Amino acid sequence: MWMLLVLRLTAYAPPFVQAPIAVTAEWVAKKVDERDTGKDARLEMEMKLYDRRGRETLRRLTLLSRRNGGFDKVLLRFTYPGDIRDTAFLSVEESTEDDRFLYLPAIGRSRRISAQENQDSFVGSDITYEDISGRKLDDYTYRLLPDEEIDGTACFVLESVAKASSAKYARSVSWVDKETFVIRKGDTFDRSGEKTKDYRAEDVARIDGIWTVKRMKMENVKQGTRTELVTTRAEYNRGVPDSVFTRQALERPVP
Repeated sequence: MWMLLVLRLTAYAPPFVQAPIAVTAEWVAKKVDERDTGKDARLEMEMKLYDRRGRETLRRLTLLSRRNGGFDKVLLRFTYPGDIRDTAFLSVEESTEDDRFLYLPAIGRSRRISAQENQDSFVGSDITYEDISGRKLDDYTYRLLPDEEIDGTACFVLESVAKASSAKYARSVSWVDKETFVIRKGDTFDRSGEKTKDYRAEDVARIDGIWTVKRMKMENVKQGTRTELVTTRAEYNRGVPDSVFTRQALERPVP
């Protein structure tokens, strides 16, 4: 599962190994998908939403993740402010199927997020459910564009095109760090070929041996809005229990 955000905001950086002579687009996409993010993680984050007038709305959230046998589980829960507190999102990848649920405390229950909603806005932000929970490698075709540098970092430039003609965001171009396989920049295009979003990883640091994007920005260039995510605390491989990644736990009141 290839995630642009959250789980894929982190990447283990092994000692550099010379890439195969024939680097393919599929190889780069798979390396992004398979990079080590730890067995589990707990991140505390701030989400800042900016409207087209530049007015800021601050939210705080906690993200828990766990990887079992190559399959990812993610639980994201808002802690601030009061009007969104305890709103939570759960994504569980099992085999070829994913389960995604959004919990709304106002109604006291969760609802399933359908595949048709994957590219919808996540709780009013410029980030989609797909950005958080990931996309399937086989749902896209890939092509390598000429290499470029981002802020002095050598990058593969990977074009991804959705196979589904109904995809809201039909194409993306990602600048992938050649050593860590962190996505340093990403452009997203709609079905008409018009650029809609601009993603930047602005602050990358190594925490517990894992490279972590501490600050990122997603800008909707058509609407003039943007969302920033700042990681204020990160812990890896501390033993996040598998029991928290269930629909029952998602709907359980937070003490």
